[in-house]
Amino acid sequence: MIGPKKPSYGQYVVVDHGNGESTLYAHLDTVLVTVGQVVSAGTQLGTVGATGNASGAHLHFEEQVGGAVVDAWFHGAALPRNSSQESQNCGGAPPVVDVPMAGNLYGTKAAEMMVFRKANPAAYHVTRLGKGEQVITIGTAEDQPVLGDWDGNGRVNPGVRTPTTRVFELRVRGKDQTIRFGKPGDQPVAGNWDGVGAWEVGVRRPGSAKFLLRAADGTVTKVSLGDADDLPVTGDWNADGVTDLGVFDRATAVFTLRTLDLLGAEVLTQVQFGTPGAEGVMPVVGDWDGNGVTDLGTWNAATQTFYQRNAASPRSSNVKLGREQYRAGELPRSARARGANRANRSGR
Repeated sequence: MIGPKKPSYGQYVVVDHGNGESTLYAHLDTVLVTVGQVVSAGTQLGTVGATGNASGAHLHFEEQVGGAVVDAWFHGAALPRNSSQESQNCGGAPPVVDVPMAGNLYGTKAAEMMVFRKANPAAYHVTRLGKGEQVITIGTAEDQPVLGDWDGNGRVNPGVRTPTTRVFELRVRGKDQTIRFGKPGDQPVAGNWDGVGAWEVGVRRPGSAKFLLRAADGTVTKVSLGDADDLPVTGDWNADGVTDLGVFDRATAVFTLRTLDLLGAEVLTQVQFGTPGAEGVMPVVGDWDGNGVTDLGTWNAATQTFYQRNAASPRSSNVKLGREQYRAGELPRSARARGANRANRSGR
């Protein structure tokens, strides 16, 4: 829930954590998220301000259970209502958050699995079977990762998008090019929207559940797909060389994949993969076997494990990747919450 400039709270954001628990952040100067956007630890919700009924710049914070305000706890102690406290985290390093990604970086046809580590500096950590982990530094903890074939050579390249500036930073052969596109709360995507040449950028706007696809000439195509709280995925679902759209519903663990038939009519296919409602599970897609068809997968933040689904043979495999050393084919550990990044959901 995102509030307008009202006399009391001013501009505010409410994050729904599930199980009837929510947190409220009020008197914001600017809001950097949108209704329905899924956020994770380290996501910047807005900037501190003095909007609404406030005598000076500060953050009004509330914890609620079942709609009732409860005492918040900071640094191991309860914070009484109507009191103030300076966070001991001010000026400190933001929490490290991993975002799962996949793509063909090295020309092997099959997609490599990787995580984008949101730190300062941020970096892609790429697994290559039989070789050491490759680290590609780009961006900061604030940035969102995006991969794409920016030069049309058949391999994806790293990129990031900074929400506050709306700027994509796309790296091609060691040089960065920039494109400003979308709104601060948008989720970045990329693909070969017309099947010709290099890839282009795009965004999905959670509030409207629309993809906005930018062409090389700057024109924009809008496509509605899924619900506001679904997560976007893109891939070539039918091996025709054109990047298709999709969304993943974490509540049902269902991928909804969109393709166009020979007459240009929309065709929707739904595939369930993963555990419905599982906490800390994110979608990740890639051509796992190099056959030209993008396959589906998921990543579990608690166990730092990828699960791959091969469309030709409905079975799953898993590869461990994260802050520890991975081994191909390693069975996932039990789902004990070891350093899990709890993904929050915001909505009305």
